[in-house]
Amino acid sequence: CDASGVASKANIIHIFGSDPNSDNNSNAPGKYRFFPAQLLSVPVRTNLLPYVNVTCKKVIEEFQANLKNFGLGDKYPALTEWLKTHTGEATHYEANLDNNLKVEITDLDAKKGSFGQMAVIKELFGEHPVLVSNERFKELTNDNHLPVISRNYLENGVSKNLWYEQVLPRQSRFYFIVLVPDKDAYSTDFSQDIAGNQLVQIGGNASIGYGFSQISKLT
Repeated sequence: CDASGVASKANIIHIFGSDPNSDNNSNAPGKYRFFPAQLLSVPVRTNLLPYVNVTCKKVIEEFQANLKNFGLGDKYPALTEWLKTHTGEATHYEANLDNNLKVEITDLDAKKGSFGQMAVIKELFGEHPVLVSNERFKELTNDNHLPVISRNYLENGVSKNLWYEQVLPRQSRFYFIVLVPDKDAYSTDFSQDIAGNQLVQIGGNASIGYGFSQISKLT
């Protein structure tokens, strides 16, 4: 953003690249590299809490692998220790709940577990984390549990484009990696804008309330 807090066209082109439809058909790539967002956790209803944030071993291992592949090393050793405590059964870590949690999947009960570094886990996965098997997480995120909505673009009442999109519930968490050039003039402003935890809208569905996200930089 510039001094007034408004993103200038020069900043946008520098970071994201030009728009070939509006920039005289130019095709200048952005200097920043944004990698796809990967799912970290998904909220699911339970019988004792409004929701829990569910994740699995495969998601955590891929997260750790991506950090190492991009030269970030083992930033979260607590994750490795957390996985060592997991027996494969669904496990919750609510200190004030002694009972099993019934997660919104048939016959899935999350038993109570304990771990000494829950602050790190909650920073990544959100409040009320639940660790399940890879198979259960796959079931939670398949087409039977996440709604698929058909959309249609009409022009003068005539269908021009029919497509489908899958909607994730509010409080879903993702991570993504951004590569920034060394000594880039915009990097400080970019980091400060992210640290502001302001809502941003991603994609073309602003008018129907989709795509609003809060982005924060992992410590």
